[in-house]
Parts: sequence; C-alpha cells; structure tokens
Amino acid sequence: MNGALLERHEIEHEHRRLGNAIRQNVIDNVAKLKSAAPILNSAVEQRKLKVVGGIYRLRDGQVEMIS
Repeated sequence: MNGALLERHEIEHEHRRLGNAIRQNVIDNVAKLKSAAPILNSAVEQRKLKVVGGIYRLRDGQVEMIS
C-alpha cells in the first residue's frame, strides 16, 4: 500500500473502533439504567417502562436506535 492509502485505511479503522466504543457505551448505560433503582427495575420488569438507547449523528441529524 502506498502512504496515502495506508493512512486512509488507518483512519477508517479508527472510525470503526470509535463507533464500536460508542455503541458499547450506549448498550452498557441502558443496562445500568434498567437496574439503577428499584422503581425503574420494577417498571421495566412489568413492561410499564422501556429503556432504550440511541446514537445521534451530528453529521446528518439521524438517530440510530439501539435496543
């Protein structure tokens, strides 16, 4: 690979790593919220409350929902 192509590949790899880290952070925090307090946990278990996560994309204003 030439230098420019290698650099682009490294940048794309870092973007994927960052995206994966952001996604995992959302998943982890949704799990924490579901069990954060007895009242939340109870409402989730009774299906009165649903805790979901999403990633807001600044570039286009879209939200990717994460279950």
